[in-house]
Amino acid sequence: MKQELDEQLVKDFPLLYKQRGLPMNQTCMCWGFPGDGWEPLIRELSEKLEPLIMEVKDKSTTCFCGCDRSDHDFQYKTNPFTPDSTKCTKVFKVPFHIGQFYGCYRIPESKVKAFLLSVRRKLLREINGFLEWISPLIHKKIPSKCKKYEPYHPSASQVKEKFGTLRFYMSTETDEMSKIIDEYERKSEVTCESCGKPSKLRNCYGWVYNCCDKCWLALIKERELKHDGYCEITDEDGKECENTSSEIVKNYKRMIFVCEEHFKRYHKEYEEKEATPEATPEATSNDGLGENGEDLEDFKHHEKGGK
Repeated sequence: MKQELDEQLVKDFPLLYKQRGLPMNQTCMCWGFPGDGWEPLIRELSEKLEPLIMEVKDKSTTCFCGCDRSDHDFQYKTNPFTPDSTKCTKVFKVPFHIGQFYGCYRIPESKVKAFLLSVRRKLLREINGFLEWISPLIHKKIPSKCKKYEPYHPSASQVKEKFGTLRFYMSTETDEMSKIIDEYERKSEVTCESCGKPSKLRNCYGWVYNCCDKCWLALIKERELKHDGYCEITDEDGKECENTSSEIVKNYKRMIFVCEEHFKRYHKEYEEKEATPEATPEATSNDGLGENGEDLEDFKHHEKGGK
């Protein structure tokens, strides 16, 4: 989606798109929104979700840090005029850990060093497991880093395209929110992602696209240039797309023919191998793809009506 449309959505619906500015290790909203054609759908959906989020926020008694409001009000009651008067006073009890043994590591070339490293990792795992077991008695205290109380409310965690339709994911949602989201996800099935005109789902190289005839024609021409003319051009019913050049159709039919011939040869070789288990590797080394344009010659013969 264009940057100006993206920024306007975030500005108009600050509660819903609260996570838009967070880094990728905290949210998937960092990737933004899908195509411009779905911007009106996303806007209508956001207009219905924002009031519902406001209702949840007004009733919420929990902060975004996960602590209750009482953990923030304690300092406010004692000294309300300090800059961090609503700072969270929660202190978390965390088990002690010795060393770092998680994640991937390179095994040393020396067998002795590799064995000692393996023993060390296993010992640390056992020791840390024991420390977690006695954590109610022995633990370290870590204060909360939340500096301001902010009532928790649902927000969008990811908005994307998947299998040619809109996907709208929330951090949490009510039943009413789920129904509204499902309704607009179904509407996106017949809306072009690029321009917003009526469309249908189409298939190109195994990827499902949602686009109108005009955008689809531009897409397959682009794919034809990138893949030397090989492009599947079928719609959701498996029919050839309208307004396509005869050259693209010919390339598509040739590709399907080659795949069918490859399957027949592979299946025949498999049956022969099962019937004669002592066959030499040379007898079954053909990969079915053909050599020196063999598949192309078979296709030309097939096009002429040969059997």
